[in-house]
Amino acid sequence: MPLKDNKSNSKSIYIFTFSYPFGKGESFLKGEIDYLAEKFDKLYICPKENDKSSARSVPKNAEVICPDDAGNINYKYVFLKNLPILIYIFLTELIFNKNRLKIIGHLSFYIHLITTNLGIEEKIKPHIKKHPDAIFYSFWFYDWATILGILKVKGYIKGFVSRINGIDFEEERHKSGFIFPRIFQLKTVSKVIAVSQYALNRIKNDYPKFHKKYTLSRLGVQDKGKNIITPSSNQIVIVSCAHISPIKRVELIPEILKKTTISIKWVHFGGGNEYQQIIEQKASVLPDNIKYELRGYTPNEEIINYYQTNPVHLFVHLSEAEGGVPVSIQEAISFGIPVLATAVGGVPEIVNDQTGFLLDKNFEIDDAVNFINNFHSSVLNDMKYRNKIKEYFRNHFNDKSNNQQLYNNLISL
Repeated sequence: MPLKDNKSNSKSIYIFTFSYPFGKGESFLKGEIDYLAEKFDKLYICPKENDKSSARSVPKNAEVICPDDAGNINYKYVFLKNLPILIYIFLTELIFNKNRLKIIGHLSFYIHLITTNLGIEEKIKPHIKKHPDAIFYSFWFYDWATILGILKVKGYIKGFVSRINGIDFEEERHKSGFIFPRIFQLKTVSKVIAVSQYALNRIKNDYPKFHKKYTLSRLGVQDKGKNIITPSSNQIVIVSCAHISPIKRVELIPEILKKTTISIKWVHFGGGNEYQQIIEQKASVLPDNIKYELRGYTPNEEIINYYQTNPVHLFVHLSEAEGGVPVSIQEAISFGIPVLATAVGGVPEIVNDQTGFLLDKNFEIDDAVNFINNFHSSVLNDMKYRNKIKEYFRNHFNDKSNNQQLYNNLISL
């Protein structure tokens, strides 16, 4: 008789998100949440922001706790009540943060930021006080890390865990050039879980003093089958999947395609407000050898179904920056689809000789054009190669093993 997979000694877990399950973002959280729902008796999902008109389903044993529902907060009262901890946070940063002069220069802004976080802490605290033995897990090392750090200093929680994903550790992507209050967050967090080796190396290099708190635990996706193609097909199908924004550089795809000479069908999943118009305009003037479908925002289930029922020869990802290993690429290789991507962030940890082809971050358009023009005769257009891609996925980005590793990190505080 097989051994039963025991649940954590802690019966409940709080999962702090930016907006999930509301809105359209953070869809990659679903797999983790479904897995943790099997491990814990109760899940409390806490989005910092919410749009209740677009809520997604959550597991039966999950409850969504919205700080916005707790009523208005008197921030002047919050400021005065929490003056000692405000002083503690600012002294910590002014003594140990190398950006102290910038902090002083924008002191009123950062006081407002921490006071806002204290307001959220006031709203969430009554609920958390009922479950002091729960596990507290933030998916982003950002505002929630500050709020949880305050709760720890006040003695309401024993500790908390946070992932780092990209913008929450790549401080150069912030207008100020740093994240505040980073030192306070690092002093109070129990464990920082990096989603990629790149993220782990960055946080170790930027803040070596806290190295004992850092560990690696990758995201993963489900194995939903294999994408089937006919290698001899005259037309190649290219898929891209990304929110349309400047950092994702989706506009480079039509610029590449207009210079190719072979028959191509390009399908893009993902929208992006006014920036989407740029892509639509560039796609509308593509030559006759290129057919395209701009599908806009598409639920993840529909994207997976597309991979299950339509041939896809190549997945393209041309982002300017990535902190982790993009889930969109993980899903592509889970179906054995080869990838053409830029070597940024954690991307080289998934795109290599066994899974596809890497371009330099600032690649020449003609390099990508030549690769696509020669795709038919390349090793990537071969079922044996696609089988190797599938094998690489199973060994590195399968959700079962990766989610188990996350669970082990959560319960080993």
